[in-house]
Amino acid sequence: MSGRAAAGGISVIMKITEFAESHRKGFKKVKADIQERWNTRVVPQGLHTQGRTGAAEYLSRYGKGISAKKVVELALTAEALGASEMAAGFWEKAFELETGETARFDTGSGDTTPSIAVSTVRSAARPAVVLAGIPDSLQPGRIATMQATDTVLPRTSYILNPECIGQAKRDGHHDVTIATEEAVAHQSRSTNCMSPFSIEFDNAAKSVASKLGAFVLDGERYYKSASGSEHRSAAQAATENVNLGQGSVKPVVCYAIFKALYADGKDLRDTEDDLVRVKAAKPIGAALIAALKDSAVEVELLPTAVTTAEKQALADKQESEGREGEVWIRRFARYSEGKAHRTDIVRTKYVIELTVRVTKLTPTTVAGRLFAAIEVADIKTGKAIGSVGTGFDADDSRRLAALFAEKPDATFIEIAAQKFSENVILLHARYRDLAK
Repeated sequence: MSGRAAAGGISVIMKITEFAESHRKGFKKVKADIQERWNTRVVPQGLHTQGRTGAAEYLSRYGKGISAKKVVELALTAEALGASEMAAGFWEKAFELETGETARFDTGSGDTTPSIAVSTVRSAARPAVVLAGIPDSLQPGRIATMQATDTVLPRTSYILNPECIGQAKRDGHHDVTIATEEAVAHQSRSTNCMSPFSIEFDNAAKSVASKLGAFVLDGERYYKSASGSEHRSAAQAATENVNLGQGSVKPVVCYAIFKALYADGKDLRDTEDDLVRVKAAKPIGAALIAALKDSAVEVELLPTAVTTAEKQALADKQESEGREGEVWIRRFARYSEGKAHRTDIVRTKYVIELTVRVTKLTPTTVAGRLFAAIEVADIKTGKAIGSVGTGFDADDSRRLAALFAEKPDATFIEIAAQKFSENVILLHARYRDLAK
C-alpha cells in the first residue's frame, strides 16, 4: 500500500467502500459490451478464477488507457457473476484512477485467493488442492478418461446392435467436472486441469453437491452461436454471431453431461453397465438445470438411445441438424482408460476433419478483421480444395496471419467440413486450429 493510502488509514478504506457502494446503487444489469469482454476475454482465459491476480492480468493485457468508469463496470460485472476477489482488484484500480489514492478493498471473505488453483498450462501434475470426499484416482489431474475412436464400420452396425447405446457428439472440449460442497475442479481428457468456464456453473455444482453429495461428471463444455451451431470457445461463437449479423447476441455457455463416474459415494467406473453411469447422472443433471434456470448457462443431460428406433432417431436428428455425429458405447463394458478398448466406444461423424495447407488469406474491408477467408489446398496433391470463412476469432486470425507471413509455403491448419462437392471442393468448411 502506498504512503498516501497508509497516511489516510481507515478513512481511505472507508472511502473505497463508499466509492464502490455509490456505484452499486445505480447498477441494474451488466452492459452488453462488458458482457462480451467477459465472455471472450475473461472466461476463456480463466481470469475470473484468479482473484486480484486475474484483475491485474486483465488490465495489463487490455487496460491501456482504460477509464475509471470502464473499470467500475468490470468490477460490477465481476461481482454480479460471483467473482468477488477479481471484483476487489477492479475496485482498487478504479478507485486509484478516480482519486489518485490506493487502498485495499475488503470483500469480507478474509481470503484473497481463489478456492482452487487451476492452470491452463499443459501438465500432468496433480493440482495442489485435493477435494475432500473424492477417491484418490478421481482427484483432478488423476482421471484417465475413456476416449472414442473413429470407426470404420457404418453407423447401421451400431444402430442394429442391441449391445450398443448411443449419444449425440458435441463439438467442444471434454470436461470432467469434480464437485464437492466446498470446491469444484475441471479436468481435460489428457488429465490437464482446466480453468472453470462459468462461476455460476461452479457455484451451482457446489450447491448440488451439498444436497446430493460429491460427484464426478463426464461431460463436454462448448458454446452455441445465435444459429445454434456449436463452438469450442466463446470467442469463436461470438465471431460466428458477427458473421450472422447478430453481433449483439451473446454466445450461450453450455455443458453436456454424458454420465457420472462418481455419485452417491460410489466409484461407478467398475460398473459393467454404462446405463448405470448414465442414470446416476440424471438427478445431478436435473438439479444443475434447476439451479441454473435463470442464468446464462445451459446444462443438458444428453439423451441416451437404447432401442433400435431410438438410435435411428438419434442418427436422423444429428444428420438433419448438421451436427458432429454420434458416440456409440458397448453397454456392458467397464469404463476403461484412453483408447485401449477400441470397440467399447467409437464415434461416427457427419463432418470431415483434415489438415490442409494455407495458400492465401483473402483481403477484406471489414473493420477489425485481418482477412475474409483462408484458401486451402490438399497436402498430398497440392490441389486447391476451397476456402474456410468461419470458425476463427481475432486471436486465431492474428496467430494465423503471423505464421503465414513467416512461412507462406508451410502453414497448415486443421479444419472440419460437411463434405466434398462433386468437383472435390470443401462444403461449409470451418477452421478448428493450427495444425500440431
